[in-house]
Amino acid sequence: SNLQKSAAVDHDSHHSDVDGMKKLVLQKRNEFDAQKSVVIKLGAKLSKLKDEANICRLEEQRPNQEEGPLSRQIKSLENRLDKAMIQYNEAHGICSTYEHIVKRLKEERVSFDNQLTALERTLESKQQDYEELVLLSGDASHAREV
Repeated sequence: SNLQKSAAVDHDSHHSDVDGMKKLVLQKRNEFDAQKSVVIKLGAKLSKLKDEANICRLEEQRPNQEEGPLSRQIKSLENRLDKAMIQYNEAHGICSTYEHIVKRLKEERVSFDNQLTALERTLESKQQDYEELVLLSGDASHAREV
C-alpha cells in the first residue's frame, strides 16, 4: 500500500513537473512572439524612415529648376509617388505581421487539438475514478451498517 502511494505521488509530481514545463514553454513562446512582433514593427518603421531619408536626399540633389507648370506637376507627381511608396512599405510590413500571426495560429491549432484530447482523456479517467470511489463509499457504508 505504501509502495502504491509512493508510486502515485511520484506519478503526480512527474505530471506536475511536465505541466509546469509546458506552461513555461508556452510562456516563453508568447514572449518570443511578442518580441518578434516588436522587431517586425521596428523593421517597418526603419524602412519608412529610410524611404523618407531617400526622399530628402533626392530633393536635396535636385537642381533649382524654374517653377514652370510642368515642373510643378512633376513635383506633385513625385510627391504622390513617394507617399504611395511609403504607404506600400507600411502595408507590406503589416501584411507580413498578419501572415506571421496566421502561421502561429495554425501551429497552435495542431497542439490545441492534442491538448484538448489529452484533457478529455484525463476527465474521463477522473470520472471513472469518481464512480469507483462512490461505489466504494456505498460498500463501506453498507459494511459499517452490517
